[in-house]
Amino acid sequence: MNRPVNASRNLAVLDRIDPHANSTSAIGSRCPAINAAIIVRPDTPKRITVNAVCPGYVDTPMTDASIANVVARTGRDSTSVREYFAGQQPTGRLVSVEEVAAAVAFCVANPSVTGQGIVVDGGATQS
Repeated sequence: MNRPVNASRNLAVLDRIDPHANSTSAIGSRCPAINAAIIVRPDTPKRITVNAVCPGYVDTPMTDASIANVVARTGRDSTSVREYFAGQQPTGRLVSVEEVAAAVAFCVANPSVTGQGIVVDGGATQS
């Protein structure tokens, strides 16, 4: 059985972030893959599921690079920018890679889950 799962984040949002403003964006721009997952064609073979995992700020080298971009553009120190990113999520911390992997595993393991966008952002996006 095929179980494609797309996990992505719009990096343009990260590159334009202003550490002095609330830059939370709508789910559609935070995870463009969600549109592909939700619009599953009616003629899709019955044994194929399509889902999207939409993470918030994940503690990865990609987030480190985004933090470095903000530091370079604003002159702020990296610790305060990292704290800002973490503070954008109600949990007050960056999402772990393991948390994103668990969401992907859930989509893959459950054949009844299809056409869904699973948001893993510590509650920043309320659906």
